[in-house]
Amino acid sequence: LYRFHYSVTRLSRNPAYTIVFQSFELVLRNMIEAHYSDHRELEKCLPLYGRLADAMRKGNAEKSDEYLLRILTMASDYLGYMLRREN
Repeated sequence: LYRFHYSVTRLSRNPAYTIVFQSFELVLRNMIEAHYSDHRELEKCLPLYGRLADAMRKGNAEKSDEYLLRILTMASDYLGYMLRREN
């Protein structure tokens, strides 16, 4: 999934976004692994990845933004919950 998100940065045609994303590769890979090691989370998010890819294929920027934001929000919520639980 890291490569999927990396590809999204490339499709944005904003080289600064891609460079910043790459600079956090190790952290992002660890966060993705932590989030999706919970198979329930993966099952919830996979359909959104499919919808995102479809919206991007169709050139629908609004839907692409919506699905990407939902994916990132779910990841943020999950990882925030896990951090609070550890403390």
